[in-house]
Amino acid sequence: MIEEERPNIILLLVDDMGWDIAALGHPHLKTPNLDRLVAEGRVFEHYYVASPVCSPTRVSFMTGELPSRFGIHDYLSNARRANARRNMPNFLDPDVMTVADVARRAGYRTGHFGKQHISRGTGSPTLDQYGLDEFRTAWPLNYNYWYSSAHKHVDAAIGFLDGVGEQPFYLNLWFFQMHTPVVASEAQKLVYEGETFPVEDFDSYMEDYAAALPDPHAQFLLYNAAMTSVDAAVGKLLDYLDQTGLADNTLLLLTSDNGPEDYRGDISASPGAGSTGRFRGRKRSLYEGGIRMPCIVRWPGVIPAGTVDQSSVMSSVDWLPTVASLVGEEAPPFVDGEDKLEVLKGTPAERSSPLFWDFRSKTTGALYDAPRFAVRDGHWKYLWEEGLAEPELYNVLTDPEERNNLATVEVDVAGLLKEKLDTFRAALVTRIPEIISQPPGEEVVGQEGTVVWRVEATATPPPGYQWYRDGVPLVDGPKVEGASTHLLELRDLELGDSGQYVCRVKNKAGSVESSAVELAVHVTPPCPHLDKNLRDLLNYAQINHPALYRQAFKLRRTGFTQGATRNWLENAICTTEGF
Repeated sequence: MIEEERPNIILLLVDDMGWDIAALGHPHLKTPNLDRLVAEGRVFEHYYVASPVCSPTRVSFMTGELPSRFGIHDYLSNARRANARRNMPNFLDPDVMTVADVARRAGYRTGHFGKQHISRGTGSPTLDQYGLDEFRTAWPLNYNYWYSSAHKHVDAAIGFLDGVGEQPFYLNLWFFQMHTPVVASEAQKLVYEGETFPVEDFDSYMEDYAAALPDPHAQFLLYNAAMTSVDAAVGKLLDYLDQTGLADNTLLLLTSDNGPEDYRGDISASPGAGSTGRFRGRKRSLYEGGIRMPCIVRWPGVIPAGTVDQSSVMSSVDWLPTVASLVGEEAPPFVDGEDKLEVLKGTPAERSSPLFWDFRSKTTGALYDAPRFAVRDGHWKYLWEEGLAEPELYNVLTDPEERNNLATVEVDVAGLLKEKLDTFRAALVTRIPEIISQPPGEEVVGQEGTVVWRVEATATPPPGYQWYRDGVPLVDGPKVEGASTHLLELRDLELGDSGQYVCRVKNKAGSVESSAVELAVHVTPPCPHLDKNLRDLLNYAQINHPALYRQAFKLRRTGFTQGATRNWLENAICTTEGF
C-alpha cells in the first residue's frame, strides 16, 4: 500500500463499560466527547467481544483467535494456583503473532498504555515480547489513580505519540476505568449536582435492574460522574489529535471489553450502575448484555460520519485481520477473525463463519446466568451447557432482548447450531502442530536477491513459529523480516546467506519442523562452477584447489549437510577464481 493509504491506528478499550453513551441512548449520562465520536464516526450495532470478562477479550483483540483456543476462558489471575484450578495458562503465549507484530512489520511504531491483563504475575512476559515498542501499564494504586486513571493513561499515550515523529503508529489505549473500584471525586460529582436519575427512563431489562438497586441515586451519581470523567479523558485525546493534525489520518475504534459490573457481586467498590441498554445479562454472562458492546469507529474522510451499520456482525477477533489488511500485511494462518475493512468503510456484509463463546465461570443473578457455551450464526444465537435441562435459541434480530426461547420450535436450527458448537468444542482439545504447507526443498537465487517462504500449521493452542539457518535461530534485522512468524523474508542476499533453513512450529503440546530449504546464493557474474553437484566440485577442487578440498571434507565431518557443503565449496571456488 502507498504511505498515504496507511492510517495511524488506535484501539480504545473502556473497561466494564456498558451502553453508557448519551448519543447511543443513555438517558442520564453526559458524554459530549463520546457523542462527538458518534457524530464523526460509524456505529456498529452488532459488535461482539469474545468473552464477558476481560482477559479473554483482550487476547482475542491481540491474536485474532477465539481465546479458548489458548485455554483462556476466564480472567487471568496473578495467583498461578487460581489459574491452574481453572485449567488455564498464566499468560498468553508470547510466541504467537499479535496485531502489534503485524503493525510493526509494516513499519508502524507500536505502543500500549493502560490495563493489559494478558500477562500477569512474576515471571510472565513483558509487553515487548508481544510486539509492543513502548508501554506503561502500572501506576501507584491510590485514590488519585482510581478516579483519574483514564487521564493518566491518555497522558502517557500522548507522550508516546509526541515521540513517534513521521512514523505511522499503532496504539492500544486500554483504560482501567470503569473497572472496580469505581471512584469519583467531589468535583466530578458536581457535574450532576441537583440531577435525578429516574429508573423508569431506562428500557427493558435495565429498567428492572435499576429499580432493584439498593440506592439508585447514589449508585448512579457515582457511576455517571466517573464515566463523564472517562469521557473527558477521551476528549483530551481527540483534542490532541486535532491540534497535531493527526486526526484526519487516524482510524480509532472505541468499545468495551465486556458488559458492566453487577452490584450484587462480591465487589463492594462497584456501584454496579452501568447500563446494558435493553439487553439481558451483564459482565460474566453470555447473554447479549455481557458480550454485545457499543462500537464506534472514526476515520475522517474514509468512514462515513454519523452513520449506523445495523446488520454487519463483527467481533473483537476481527481486529487483527482487519488491521493486517489496513497496513498491507498478511495475517497469520487460520485465525478465527475476518477482514472487516470494507465493512468499517461503510459496506455492510455478512460473516462467512459463526462466532463462538466459551465462558466457564459463575454469573451473578439467576436471570443473567446464561449457559457456558454459545454460538451466533446469522441472526440465530444458540446457548448450551452440559447437563442443562433445555438449550436456548434466540432470533437476536427480532428478539435482541432474548425473551423468546425457540429451541423447541426451531428444532432443525437448534440441531444444526449444536453440531457447529460440538465441532468448536472438539477443536479445543490440545494437539501438536501439523504443518499444512511449507516451502520447496531448494531455492537458488542470485546475489542481492530476495526470497519469501511461508509455513502454515494448525494446532491447539495456536502455534508460534521460529526460523533457523544451519541450526541457529534467525532474528529480525535489516535483511531479515519475520524470523518468528509463519512468513520469512530474506533480502539483499549474499554468499554467506547460503545454508539450510527450517521453521520450527511449536505450542505447549510439542513442536515440529518444516522440511529443510537449501538456499544457494550465487555470485554475479556467473561462475562456471555454479550449479555443479558436490561430487564434481570435489573432483575439481582436489586437482585445482587442494586446500579448499580438504576444508570441504572437514565441514562434512563437523556436521554440514551435503547441500550446505556444496554451497560453501561452490562459493569458495568462485571467490578464489575471481568471479
